[in-house]
Amino acid sequence: MNELLIDSHVENLAATERLSGEIYRQYLSDHRNCLLLLEGELGAGKTAFVHALGPALGLRANINSPTFNLLNVYENPRRAPDACDLYHYDLYRVNDPREFEQLDFVERWTETPRASEPARLHAIEWWQRAGDALPRTVARYRLVLELIEPDMNSDGVAIADAGADSDVDFEERRRIQLYRL
Repeated sequence: MNELLIDSHVENLAATERLSGEIYRQYLSDHRNCLLLLEGELGAGKTAFVHALGPALGLRANINSPTFNLLNVYENPRRAPDACDLYHYDLYRVNDPREFEQLDFVERWTETPRASEPARLHAIEWWQRAGDALPRTVARYRLVLELIEPDMNSDGVAIADAGADSDVDFEERRRIQLYRL
């Protein structure tokens, strides 16, 4: 199944934050263990989207890229069953799916937390590098981020679309699609 759930355009970081909260509340929060597979070119906003999820999950930590250590874990300060911990992976530097045999990622992805523990959301950037190591028995959603290039005038300066809000940030304009797998 590859069901499109959301197809939206965001104009700035504030809109991305609102949409990430909506996605969490509507689709991800019902799962005790869930994979959010982030897809997009370098600079498309995968880490920015995960950062924007923090407030929706009740996290106070500064969520940043796990590029160098592959995984950052953010525990919810409320250690309750209705809370959610965030596991943020960046698999960009994983070159061979056999590397997963040495990492405990597959075990983390498949282990459902006990009923007394917070739920787990696994946000995985560059998930395609995991190959067949991604479990199919866990709720999986694919989030596709695509930068929207601004229209340019003859001088190469970005021009706003007619009727666009004044808070449009051309470096933050994205198309965001969410699929249930």
